[in-house]
Amino acid sequence: MKFSVVIVNYASWSLTVRCVESLQASGHTGFEIVIVDNDRPEPPKIGSPVRVIRNLGNAGVARAW
Repeated sequence: MKFSVVIVNYASWSLTVRCVESLQASGHTGFEIVIVDNDRPEPPKIGSPVRVIRNLGNAGVARAW
């Protein structure tokens, strides 16, 4: 793995899923996708190898990283 793509989500799962799909369709390899979720509702099913880290509440972007 060369690098990680970290996406911080709060109340924007539709945009987050589109971002993940775009990254996966890019054809590039050698990176991992990590989603830090600051939202309360259960996240949608996201295929592997995406890692989802769930916070108990909205910690904000700076703290989520």
